[in-house]
Amino acid sequence: MKAAVVHSIIEALAGSERVALSIARLLSSMGFDVELILVSGSKDLLHNFSREIEGVKIRMLSPLRMPGLGIYQRLATFIASPKIDADVVVSAHGDLLPYRSSSGLPAIHYCHYPLAVVPRYKELLGKYSTGSWRIYYEIYRIFSSPLARRAAEEGIVVANSRFVAKLIKASLGVDPIVIYPPVEVERFSKIPIDTERDDAVLMLGRYSPEKGYEEAIKLFLELPRWIRLKIVGSLTKTELGYYKRLASLVKKLGLENRVELLYNVPRHRLEDIMARSSVLLHMYRGEHFGIAVVEAMAAGLVPVVWRFGGPSEYVPSEYQFGSIEEARDKILKALKAPASERMRVRRIAMGFSEAVFERRFSSLVEIVLEKPMTRARSK
Repeated sequence: MKAAVVHSIIEALAGSERVALSIARLLSSMGFDVELILVSGSKDLLHNFSREIEGVKIRMLSPLRMPGLGIYQRLATFIASPKIDADVVVSAHGDLLPYRSSSGLPAIHYCHYPLAVVPRYKELLGKYSTGSWRIYYEIYRIFSSPLARRAAEEGIVVANSRFVAKLIKASLGVDPIVIYPPVEVERFSKIPIDTERDDAVLMLGRYSPEKGYEEAIKLFLELPRWIRLKIVGSLTKTELGYYKRLASLVKKLGLENRVELLYNVPRHRLEDIMARSSVLLHMYRGEHFGIAVVEAMAAGLVPVVWRFGGPSEYVPSEYQFGSIEEARDKILKALKAPASERMRVRRIAMGFSEAVFERRFSSLVEIVLEKPMTRARSK
């Protein structure tokens, strides 16, 4: 049997890319002849992809790289999609959009965030809620929202958290299946809990405005001077201007000795930083799931997150905040957490392993193939 996994553009190994990779690898292990379909991507990253999913064919629809197009990259996946020969199609590029030639084929849409149809609230649109970003987004929405409705009608909708599932239900009236994404918790859980940790707060994630790095940097003016902040993120040419603004802010506030901005850090160095850090601060309000949060929990860091979003489904309530002022108090509380608390959050993180994801997703594929036109229930 044949399977196709659809993604848009591979320019960094972020959350949606890793999920696509995991799905392709899983389908291959289930005995499918798998093809990973992309619009374009970095040759170096694609080479790494091919090494990690040996036996999976990779087809690029365009010989040209198209970085910097943001959410429009997902539409390119639909517009450029050719006919495919497959028994099941999995769309895994992030938004709820169909693959054009999948009509009539069993289709699974793994949605990280339904940006095409999300209610137009500032807390849900983030940077797309104001200014030129709003125009940029509304044009995308005009084209993508009808496609999202088609995807919901023709395939099985899977959400990466209950938070995202509720947004899909509110927007499209369907009940998605919730399957949390796979996280490399086994790797990070090898970091000893009882290592000597500094009074250091760690932030993880790509350099992008919605991550709330500016607010975090300003927050450190109100924290004791011995507490340090390390921001470790992926950085491409597209986000270079934002990174420079953050560096200027650190200098302007006189925090050069307390705030460190690191980018594209190798895995082994990231693990060393995690082993010496005490708290994981996540300032993305309305985070869809939060793979970096779970990774840090597996490494023994106590997470401090917004009460609104996917992480609130698994982070203990005593480490959730509802305002920037409250975040300060939660950080101080987390810094005092004993080893037993670090072990507690690690145990929670282990519930999001790749093995758990594989069991749930493989069961879904088997059900879809038995009843190929089963749809999410409308209410």
